[in-house]
Amino acid sequence: MTNPSGPPLRLPQPPEEDVFTATEEVRAADFPNVPAELLVAVLTAEQNNPDNRSAAARAVAQVVDAWLIDHADEPTAGSTLDSGGAE
Repeated sequence: MTNPSGPPLRLPQPPEEDVFTATEEVRAADFPNVPAELLVAVLTAEQNNPDNRSAAARAVAQVVDAWLIDHADEPTAGSTLDSGGAE
């Protein structure tokens, strides 16, 4: 967002607790199969890189990759592994 009479406007950052609380409410209501600890790890990775979107994206990708590797043997909700491969 830009200000026609000056430099770009910067909105204040919401308190970290508000971000975690709001996203946890959405996760619990709409994405209950996403583990809460994964959400916390993703949010932490983003918040550790507030001024560098590229670094934040790389950090989030590393978190997700590590989680997927650590949980590779676990079937996911809706996967064909849940039903033995039959649809």
